[in-house]
Amino acid sequence: MHPFLKPEYQFYILFLLALLLLRLPKVGKFFRVINTLYHENGHAFASLITGGRTHRIDLFADTSGACITADSGPVSRFITLLSGYPAGALASYGMFYLLLNHQSELLLYILSSILLFNLLFWVRNKYGLIWLLLILSLCGIAMYINHSYFTFYFLFSLAALNLTEALWSCVYLIYLSLENPYQAGDAYALRQLTFIPAFIWAMLFFLFSVWVAALCVKMLWHFDMINYFL
Repeated sequence: MHPFLKPEYQFYILFLLALLLLRLPKVGKFFRVINTLYHENGHAFASLITGGRTHRIDLFADTSGACITADSGPVSRFITLLSGYPAGALASYGMFYLLLNHQSELLLYILSSILLFNLLFWVRNKYGLIWLLLILSLCGIAMYINHSYFTFYFLFSLAALNLTEALWSCVYLIYLSLENPYQAGDAYALRQLTFIPAFIWAMLFFLFSVWVAALCVKMLWHFDMINYFL
């Protein structure tokens, strides 16, 4: 970023670049899978925490995903279904929080650990395995270069990409819940479980993601990249 740009503009420019990158035909879809990973891990960990089991996770080239769980009961199933979209949004907040508190290296190791864990234990489909290996390679390159600027901007870009996709996926879920509720994924599954319309669940996911995005903006508003590396 240009050193004379106001700190808040630096964030918005990176956010806009993330939005544009996500819309590129192939490159965009590749990076959008980061949100899919967080989303499916939200389901997986929620199932484990509530006494269920996670059998596998699939990540697909069209940015969709699937998490196969065996939940311990209706309450466990409800919490598992509820956890996907919030996990995607909260992951961005956690990434930004660590970055702005000079914990880029820690974040890089946490992200690498999540990727490696999924590679070893959960993800089993071909595209998902290739995607994990490629992202792990990028993390490995960042560790090898070991340069504060490179690591920061790499992770900052991933956080911005993930937050953008977290918001966009909720908007698309709202559209699906109105046009074709049977295709509305978690929202439709929650409708079957609670009899509350899929649109209501989609709106709740969207409002939560907007709230998390607002927290991120507030956190970044006075962030000064110029003095960060001093």
